[in-house]
Amino acid sequence: MRKTLAMAVLLACTGAQAQMTPIGLWQSIDDGNGQPKAEISIAQGADGRLFGKVERSLVVNSTSDTLCVLCTDDRKNQPKVGLEIIRGGKKAEGKDVWEGGKITQLTGEIGMKAMGNADEVGAAAVDYLRVVGHMVYGYFWARMAKVALEKIAQAEAEAQRPDPFYLGKLQTARFYFTRLMPETSSLMRRIRAGSDVLMDTDAALA
Repeated sequence: MRKTLAMAVLLACTGAQAQMTPIGLWQSIDDGNGQPKAEISIAQGADGRLFGKVERSLVVNSTSDTLCVLCTDDRKNQPKVGLEIIRGGKKAEGKDVWEGGKITQLTGEIGMKAMGNADEVGAAAVDYLRVVGHMVYGYFWARMAKVALEKIAQAEAEAQRPDPFYLGKLQTARFYFTRLMPETSSLMRRIRAGSDVLMDTDAALA
């Protein structure tokens, strides 16, 4: 599932002038075929914390894999539709930053596999770190794009030519999200491929 940070990224890079926020209705994208597979609603509770749940499946004629068999807590074997998948995110004081939330799927899958085979952690480690790296870079590029959009809009409102610095920042952000961020899909597919082929290589070449 694409993380909340990636959702905020899309807002910043499509020219939206609204404040960056994960609150709203989003689509979860299948890492294999790039098609929407579920609608996820993210809301803010009375205590200011975020929670998100699966509103509905977008997979046509899907009769299998309807339970969260890979969940490791109270959500294990619960129906995916209606499942709370984000818990505890809270806006940092005085900042446009959401902290402390837990999004379970890829990490939970690795953990579940590792309980039966410790090699799964090592096999997934490099690709997992790259996925996390893209989330971090994506977050910072989203923040830079937001500032650039504001500065460009301000200049245009004053009938001034936008500063090339901000135009360059915005274009670089668009390049990142168009050409580099999509690597996360293939990285997650490699993680989910497991450790068998990797660990069997020495024996096969002996």
